[in-house]
Amino acid sequence: MKGCKKTSGILRYIAAWLCLFAFTLTGCNAKESVNETTTDGQTEINETSSGDTIEDSTYWENADLYTWKPETEGKWGLPEDIDVDDAVFIGDRLCYSEKGFAKLDAGESGAILVYSLLDKKSVELEFSAIEKLINDELGSYSYLYIDKFCEAPNGGLCVLAEVSDVNNNYTSFILTYNFENAELEAMRLSTDMPERNNPMQPSPAQEFAAAPDGHYYVRDYNGLNIVDTDGSVTQLSEVNGCVFSYDSSIWYVTYYVDGYGLFRIDEKGSVTERKSGFPSGDVLGSVDGRIFVRGMDGILVYDVEKETADTLFMWTDIDIVSNDVVQVYLVDNSCMAIIYNDRNDETGRTCGIEFVERVSKESVTADNREEIVIGCMYTSGLLERNVVEFNKSQQKYHVSIRTYNDRSNEVTTDEAITKLYLDLASGNAPDMLNLQYLDIYNLVDKNAIEDLRPYFDGDTETDIQDYVDSVVEAFTIDGVLTAVPLEYYIYSYFGNADMVGRSAGWTIEDVDACLINNPGSVVSSYWSKEYALGRILAYSVDAFIDSDNGICDFTTDTFDALLDIIGQLPDEVNYSMIGENTSLITDISLQNFESIQQYYVQYGDDIVVKGYPTADGRECHNIGIKDAYSIVSTSKCKDAAWEFIKFSLENDNSDSSFSPNKNKLQEMVDAELSHAGEEKLSTFFTEQGQFNYHYATQEEIDTVMHMIENVELSVPADSEIITIIEEEIESYFAGSKTKDAAVAIIQDRVQLYLDELE
Repeated sequence: MKGCKKTSGILRYIAAWLCLFAFTLTGCNAKESVNETTTDGQTEINETSSGDTIEDSTYWENADLYTWKPETEGKWGLPEDIDVDDAVFIGDRLCYSEKGFAKLDAGESGAILVYSLLDKKSVELEFSAIEKLINDELGSYSYLYIDKFCEAPNGGLCVLAEVSDVNNNYTSFILTYNFENAELEAMRLSTDMPERNNPMQPSPAQEFAAAPDGHYYVRDYNGLNIVDTDGSVTQLSEVNGCVFSYDSSIWYVTYYVDGYGLFRIDEKGSVTERKSGFPSGDVLGSVDGRIFVRGMDGILVYDVEKETADTLFMWTDIDIVSNDVVQVYLVDNSCMAIIYNDRNDETGRTCGIEFVERVSKESVTADNREEIVIGCMYTSGLLERNVVEFNKSQQKYHVSIRTYNDRSNEVTTDEAITKLYLDLASGNAPDMLNLQYLDIYNLVDKNAIEDLRPYFDGDTETDIQDYVDSVVEAFTIDGVLTAVPLEYYIYSYFGNADMVGRSAGWTIEDVDACLINNPGSVVSSYWSKEYALGRILAYSVDAFIDSDNGICDFTTDTFDALLDIIGQLPDEVNYSMIGENTSLITDISLQNFESIQQYYVQYGDDIVVKGYPTADGRECHNIGIKDAYSIVSTSKCKDAAWEFIKFSLENDNSDSSFSPNKNKLQEMVDAELSHAGEEKLSTFFTEQGQFNYHYATQEEIDTVMHMIENVELSVPADSEIITIIEEEIESYFAGSKTKDAAVAIIQDRVQLYLDELE
């Protein structure tokens, strides 16, 4: 249906947001030798900042009077010789390991370092001191793993550590270090935890926290471990959320049917209090009755008493990508430290630290750059990274993100889409849209987005011919080039060659014929009636609906074949019955050239790339969007928006999915063929077991490239039409209506619906 207009409907989209990096803010106490040094050139402490000191209560009551910005005057800056890897703040002290939380040979030099932001002094807790304590307990060991830090009830540093012998037998310790008297102590745990399956892999410990009563809490992949004051361990497998210390208690966050809940637990793991309305599972810090939480767009502040959450500031306003943030800590009542993964740091560091200060809005110098707003259903890491790097790259433009479906505010998808369309109609539209999760056909039909081809043609620095022809064509609707995706996936179907034939492409009638010729088979064991309707109509809706003329025809042999296909499918998929019937096809998802290998392993070499059913039987594969930016027709800064789109297309920020750029795609091919057939370290799992991916062979690359040459953008099935068909065929399958009667009602209802739209 390439080039046809989509006249109506709001598609229900499904999107998942994984919350990553849940970190804690608590600790413990300590005994042995330390070295104390004063960092040169850092002895003076500035007494004032551009933001006045503000009482916490005043700020929270008058939050609209203040804003946050990167601190520039050096009050909280770190000395240049500090090489931050993994880190945590305890009070005003930055605690970090100069070797990272990694494996260290016994006897290897190194230290845990503690830098005071107020005193500008560094303290080194040398590994030799830790070694002595451990040797007193074990005699000797081979490796030391520094797993996690947290804050002790007395304000000291607590370290979760593991040691192993030459046979990889592990013993777990909790080390405590007292900042005031420089004492270091070690407590051996009765149970070795967390269990490490591979000594070369990162620690399975996810959170580490300490309670005022001396109990410690460690969450690993198996649940929550509670450590008593004598080192004994109790495991609670039912606790799997983020665990942290707050308000002299231990809390955890986990997701239930009605959303995230915040739970206070005692030393036995029993829930003593529950709070509702928590915005996500990713806790970053806390202060003054409020908990900082990672939102999709910025930091959210959860008011524990009111059980509500508000946005504190946007990540892109301080040029940080949200998924990179590890921990947030309020250094004082006007400064926040943000620890983030610094993946682009040329020094090789894994972490960076940004100090953000709270200032009055009146004191902030106006940003004279031209403002560009990009709207999206969900903020993606790729979008954030492009925005941050674009804003850093020049002083002429500034891009901000407007997210319509922020799960932290419990906005439904339909509500978010409605709000977007209201903005488009009311003059409050963003300047750009990320087309992921949007009905692109509907946007074109409403003349809501610009044709990008004139921008390519008028730009001497870029050429549309540099991009894959089929991808450009897929995003060209009614002659309008809506976008060029930054990355894309391929969704399609492989078929059993003996059952569906060896040629690619098929019609609805072909699918029905294959079912007839293979008794006892189903199209797919994973298809329900509702799902099948959307999949089949994605590229064959032209067989029933002429959108351009506003007419439909369901009185055809093709629709009769569709009813036969739908009739043999369940209302809901019973996953316990998977494998009871033989499937004609299997759903496939390809994000790179190696992805195809798992399907060959699982289904054998006798499979054929079949694709989606189409009205004319052409070969067709769905192109899945990761990020694709368009210009809104009503924007008053279209040239500026184009500069951002061009920057994003040229910026090599993509992951390993397919590139729209011909040269980059060829580089991906060359990288595979240079080692064709050789095993990679990455693995995948099938019913047959675990397998290693290999560098793609020429045959595998040819198969994938052929699929790329035949990709199309699917037409979202109109939810109202789908509902009409579902309602009437349900009565037919239930026996309350004949097939002819059901078809006649479908024909009348859909035509009436189309007439109303016209």
